[in-house]
Amino acid sequence: MSRAKRRSGVQNVVLFLVVGVLAATATWPLAASANDIKARFPSTNGGTLWMSGRFGYPGWVYVTSSDCNAAETAMYGNVKRTTTGTSYMGRWADGITFSRYRCDNTWDYYADLRISYMDQSNFYQGNGYYIGGRNVDVEAAPAYCSFWGTSHPCGSRPNVQINRQKFFGNSATYEESELEHETGHGLGLAHHCTGPAVMNNGASGCPDGYQGRFGSAPGYFATDRSGINNVYP
Repeated sequence: MSRAKRRSGVQNVVLFLVVGVLAATATWPLAASANDIKARFPSTNGGTLWMSGRFGYPGWVYVTSSDCNAAETAMYGNVKRTTTGTSYMGRWADGITFSRYRCDNTWDYYADLRISYMDQSNFYQGNGYYIGGRNVDVEAAPAYCSFWGTSHPCGSRPNVQINRQKFFGNSATYEESELEHETGHGLGLAHHCTGPAVMNNGASGCPDGYQGRFGSAPGYFATDRSGINNVYP
């Protein structure tokens, strides 16, 4: 092979690599993919906002809580601020609004999401470790679907369960971030390690990982917003 041909081949490889790098960087911040979305009810829709949106309340989430506290109020504001008129939120142009509906933890037909503060003993993982919270995503019962004039399955009813001792034993920013993270699950997002996000899985290698996520309480990042957009196409 001549020197000219070898040089031409090397130049083509370099050009390919450069184009590949530019293409990758052009998409930053990365979007949460379909793999970052939880199972949904029904499979083509799902999530608590789907039900609210269907009946004329786009972006509204009615919440019943066992302890209506300041952190919840602050979290509602963080989510509204970071989802209003921002990238990837075309369907919810006016942002997501968490609306305090009840403070007695009663989950009637009008409450989309329930926040339950529970004793730490419910969150034991073994080896002396307790998680701070979890989301129990429950398929809406046939009676709920019937009440709203639709057929079963008709959506999910998320129950955010919070470790009371760990929650109230930490800073206000931790409290807000914990609620943002768990209600993110309620909206349909899974853990991921795509880019800076409140839904990061806590791994040390994640951008803005566990410590960052629970140290700033900023609301939702671009990856979170794009994930929500993917849940509600």
